[in-house]
Amino acid sequence: MFKCDVMFKNGTTDTFQTIGDVLALDNTERNPITALTVSAHTPAGNASPADCTIEFMGDTKLIGSGAARRTIALHVDGQDQTARSEIFAAVEEQIERTLVSPWPQVGVAVMLLVVLFFALVWQGAFRVPVLPSGLSSSDLLQLDDLSSAAKNADDKLNFLYEAKRREIHSLADKYRPIHIEQVLTVSGIVTTVVFVGLVGMLIYMLGFCYPMNRFLWGDYGARYAILKERGKLIRNIIGVALILGIIVNLVSAEIWQHYQSNRPEKLIRKPADEAKVP
Repeated sequence: MFKCDVMFKNGTTDTFQTIGDVLALDNTERNPITALTVSAHTPAGNASPADCTIEFMGDTKLIGSGAARRTIALHVDGQDQTARSEIFAAVEEQIERTLVSPWPQVGVAVMLLVVLFFALVWQGAFRVPVLPSGLSSSDLLQLDDLSSAAKNADDKLNFLYEAKRREIHSLADKYRPIHIEQVLTVSGIVTTVVFVGLVGMLIYMLGFCYPMNRFLWGDYGARYAILKERGKLIRNIIGVALILGIIVNLVSAEIWQHYQSNRPEKLIRKPADEAKVP
């Protein structure tokens, strides 16, 4: 004999005698099922009485199959130890099949952290130079040419001064405060809007596209399918946006580096044969 106790989002409860009656419920989006207890017991007078109860104890804000397991309780009772063990193993196997892998949520959370990190780097929160000295590749190429051309003491001294000057200038640029007019440019506004949009979509995916501990039949089953497809669409948009952003940054950095390396640089040089004042 079966008994199914159902609790809805608004706090009301109902009892049904078969699983079919529960699956026939509308399970609407506004008032979905939040908890379900299924009890089965042998008829009275059975030679080997047994009881089995499964409790699905409602929603959880935690992410992962481990959190879902903690909201499911299985109780099996009976006089026959072998029958109890077999029933418990069979029901537990079916419960395991209802658990969804947490990796989609983990992937969204990691992607959110990556986007936030790049946003903070762009805004200047993390200022880690690519090279230990803080010099760009174009600076290193020009300083290499300057060191190769240094033949006397004055040229060598000028090389040391120029190298230190560029290093200090590069580090000063990285730690110089960012003024509002530097951000309120067309590219700055577009980049900010893109980052805010990406972060907003990731937060929406994490908070709404992967609902935990839901009963997927009736209206909410269709709702879950829509959310799942929406999550895939947002994930694809974010992936394409990140790939395009990386490609554009690499191309622009290569163009800027080429421009810098071919731009004539005014270096401070002292004539080797400069007349000395007696």
